Amino acid sequence: MKSSGKVKNDTMVTHYFIKAWMATSLLLLSISFSSAVKAQSRIYLANDDHTDYMFYADEKGYDTLFVNMIDAWMANNNATSSKPADYQTKFVCDGTFWAWVYAKKKTAAQFQAFMNQVKSEKIVITMNPLIITYGCVPAEATLRGMYYAGELKKKYSIPFDMAITMENQVLPLGLASLWKGCGAKYSWNGVCNCSTKVPGLLNPRQKEIYWYKGLDDSGVI
Repeated sequence: MKSSGKVKNDTMVTHYFIKAWMATSLLLLSISFSSAVKAQSRIYLANDDHTDYMFYADEKGYDTLFVNMIDAWMANNNATSSKPADYQTKFVCDGTFWAWVYAKKKTAAQFQAFMNQVKSEKIVITMNPLIITYGCVPAEATLRGMYYAGELKKKYSIPFDMAITMENQVLPLGLASLWKGCGAKYSWNGVCNCSTKVPGLLNPRQKEIYWYKGLDDSGVI
């Protein structure tokens, strides 16, 4: 991760986030299995922002952008709510830190409106606080990072079943078990086209969806 620093102007930051808005990430928000004959799967596509915290702006800049982006997507979701399901928008906050900042900056009523959209799954919040390089994070820190997700789940009765990590060429073996133990069912993992010691990693795979399991045989899809 690059060192933090103030941006020269707001244009660079805005441009970065607009590009992120336009990128549609494959996020596994819901998969249902038929116990009868054949497994039936449903995959949803939702806009997601890849948050490289402190990469292009300082803390104040990111706080402002988190709030503005949530407001914008809440407005989009409200505007499309009467359309057929396939044409309704959704958004994914890739960490609970978004919610924490929104709670600080907004009134209780505004935050409740945000939680209402999360409860209806118009907005999904992942269990991790931000995008984390889990290869250098101890187990205790991984668990503590999901405390706020647990607090929100209990207080507002909202769903939390997704945890994500991005730009990691490989993942720690035990992370799947920690996620599963905290209630995660699904994960989405993105890799960057950067230096890797895992040759052929980004080549087309026969199966893009798979079980990520730990040594205790528990894991996430």
